[in-house]
Amino acid sequence: MLQIIETADGSLSLFNHHLKETYHSKHGAIQESSHVFIENGFAKYASGSSRINILEVGFGTGLNSFLTCLFNAKKSLFKEVYYVALEPFPVDSEIIDKFASQFSDEDASLFLKFHTADWNANVSISENFVLRKEHVTLQNYQSKNNFDLVYYDAFGPSVESNLWEREALKKTVDVLTPNGIWVSYCAKGSVRRLLQSFNMQMFRLEGPPGKREMLMGKKIQL
Repeated sequence: MLQIIETADGSLSLFNHHLKETYHSKHGAIQESSHVFIENGFAKYASGSSRINILEVGFGTGLNSFLTCLFNAKKSLFKEVYYVALEPFPVDSEIIDKFASQFSDEDASLFLKFHTADWNANVSISENFVLRKEHVTLQNYQSKNNFDLVYYDAFGPSVESNLWEREALKKTVDVLTPNGIWVSYCAKGSVRRLLQSFNMQMFRLEGPPGKREMLMGKKIQL
């Protein structure tokens, strides 16, 4: 069962009663997503080229993809974004409609485009943003692309431990381009050490509100 909750910055998240886990930080859903994936992922470390391929593990409410598209448009970056999001358990449309109500009419319309987009197909969300939602687990995903940026936003290691072990993490590193970036809210030492063993240069960065640290990694060009 999923319950809509309001986080400390006024933005909405979900609480999964079965897993006893929230989809975002209770200290602020938008603050967390913006800090981890936009400011320390897309905005700060993404490739300087005009095209960026992004892989997200854990589409969830679509917040990361929505904020990426919004940031790209509002900052006039004019980057061509190809965004692949993996999600084996999509959120019901009734819940998504309630989530959209927290945004302005214009932004809500954009937000809903991410959720009405067909699964397992390339869909143009805006002039320079193509979304492909894959209804699949990371373990079963077979990539036909390489990616410049990985948003690793799976439930935490205490909830979905298999997604934070060697096989899963290596799969996301293998699809990264040389100098590609891997970013996550998780700062667990075992995760950092595993990623380092895959020729990743790892950095502990300041975390979002309520969390001391987060992880960012750069794939070393051999």
